Amino acid sequence: MSYLDLDFKSRQAPAQRHSQRKFLTSIHINRIIRGLTALATLVGSVYLILSFLPDSSAKVGDSNLKQTRLHYSVLLPTQTGIANTLPSTTEAAQTEPAAQWKTIQIKAGDTLASIFSSAGLNASATYEVVQLNKQTKKLSKIRPGQNISILTDDENKLISLKYMPDITETLSIKRQQDNSLVSELLHHPLDPIPVFRSGQIKSSLFEAAADSDISENIIMELAGIFGWDIDFALDIRKGDQFGVVYNELFKDGVKIRDGRILAAEFVN
Repeated sequence: MSYLDLDFKSRQAPAQRHSQRKFLTSIHINRIIRGLTALATLVGSVYLILSFLPDSSAKVGDSNLKQTRLHYSVLLPTQTGIANTLPSTTEAAQTEPAAQWKTIQIKAGDTLASIFSSAGLNASATYEVVQLNKQTKKLSKIRPGQNISILTDDENKLISLKYMPDITETLSIKRQQDNSLVSELLHHPLDPIPVFRSGQIKSSLFEAAADSDISENIIMELAGIFGWDIDFALDIRKGDQFGVVYNELFKDGVKIRDGRILAAEFVN
């Protein structure tokens, strides 16, 4: 190696070191720039993510909201106002037709026409009722002691009628909305209670049955049952015995009449 070569290398070394420092400085600057760029990108990303999230301040604000009550003023009706809006009892009685039941007890010589006349009904009402159907024809056979109940309006127009031809029946006549009359025959069944009666003949069957508290209707039916076998005028003797089971018919705990014979025995 020559001296010139050594001298040349020694002169080139400072320039090479300067270029190396320059190169390192540029690398350092580039790293800083890239770091700042990455940081800016990160901050921007975080900002974008937070922009899509619900606002926490809104939640806090919502939780601190206070309930607000709305107040309205309502005018209540006074007692005078209520009284003015409701019709009085007197006015209601004047506007509504007055319907009144009239119960008439049939006397000897009474007819349906005379009963209707006493109730304020005209002759056309009598004809309208009697000619209605077969059920209403029962009114042509009324008997003294029976009752007829009549309901009329304030114009004496027939609204309804009730008649009991028998304890077990009620004839009901009503006027419909189309102004026509309809009738209905209501049946009231009696309550049967079986009873047993017995007796011993002393002189006659009728006297013995009466002593045993047996009604005349049951005696006649009993005589009819054994009439083909026994002549109650000639065949019976003192000491003969008989027994009979029949129904007594009640309504509301009250005896109405005797029913039919269920069983009978005669010992001659």
